[in-house]
Amino acid sequence: MLLVGAVVAAGTGADASAAELPTVKLTVDGATSSVTTSASTVDELLAEENVATDANDAVSPGLSSRVSNGMKVDVVTRVAVRVKRQDLVEAHLVTADTVGQLVSELSLPTRRTTSNSAFAPGSADAVVWSRTVVQSPRGRRLVGSDRLSDGSVAHVQRVRVVTDSRRENVRARTVRKHTPLLHSGTSKVLQSGRNGRRHVTVRLTRVDGKLVRRTILHKKVLRDTRRHVVGIGTGPNWPALARCESGNNPRAVNPSGFYGLYQFSVSTWQAVGGSGNPIDASRMEQTKRAWILYRRSGSSPWPVCGANL
Repeated sequence: MLLVGAVVAAGTGADASAAELPTVKLTVDGATSSVTTSASTVDELLAEENVATDANDAVSPGLSSRVSNGMKVDVVTRVAVRVKRQDLVEAHLVTADTVGQLVSELSLPTRRTTSNSAFAPGSADAVVWSRTVVQSPRGRRLVGSDRLSDGSVAHVQRVRVVTDSRRENVRARTVRKHTPLLHSGTSKVLQSGRNGRRHVTVRLTRVDGKLVRRTILHKKVLRDTRRHVVGIGTGPNWPALARCESGNNPRAVNPSGFYGLYQFSVSTWQAVGGSGNPIDASRMEQTKRAWILYRRSGSSPWPVCGANL
C-alpha cells in the first residue's frame, strides 16, 4: 500500500508541473492554434513552434515580450516588394504569398482595355491597356501561383498596340561575288542595285512608349528590288594582258586575223564557246572566253603577252 501511494503521489506532482505551463493562442497568418509552451518569451515560443520571421513581419506582442497564460500572439508574415510605374517606384510590405494575391492586394492592373484612340492618319484605332509584370529579385518572371520573396518587383506597364498601313522602301541587298574574270585584288560593280517598294500593314506594340515588337500582317510588292552585285577578283592580271595584246581595245582588229581584247582567232573563239566575232562581244564576255582558254592551256595561247598574267 505504501508503494502504491508513492506512485500516486509522484503522478500527482507531474500533473501539477504540466498544469503550471502557460497556454497561448498563436495565430499565424489567420490560422489559430492553442499551444502549451515552456518558452519564456515570444521569440522563444516562435522558435519552439518553427515559425520563422524576419524584420518585415508583424509580431504582436513584440518578440521580447514575456509569455503568460492565456495571452494571444499574432504573427503576420509580410513580403517587401517594389512597384514600378515608369520612373516612379513605391515600396510595399504585403501579406500576399503569390503573384495573384499581390495583384489583388495592391489592386494592380491586369490586361484591360482602357481606351481607343486614332494613332495616325490612315491607321486603325490604337488599343491601349495596362498590365503588371512581376519579377523575382534575380529577374525571373513570376506568374499566377508563383510565390513571392523579398525584393520582388512589380512593373506596371502601359501597352499600346496599333495597326498601321504604309508604303515603304525595301533596301537592295549587296552581294559580293568572287570571280576569276577580274584581276585578283580588284573589285567591280557587276550589277547596280535598285531599291524596291512595298505596301505593308504592320502591328506596332509599344510598352511605356518604347517599341518592343513590329509584326508584318500583310505586304504587297509594288516594285521588286534588284541586288547590288560587286565582283571580287580572284583571277589573273587580265588588264595587263589586254593592254599588251590590244591596247585595251575590245574592238581591236589585227589584219592577221586576231580580234578583240585578247586577240582571239575566230576558230579559237568558237572553240571556247564564243559565237560570231569577238569584237561584237562585251568586255566581260571576252574575258570569260579568255578564262576558259587559260584554264585549258595556261598562258601559252599568248606567247609574248602571256608573261603579264
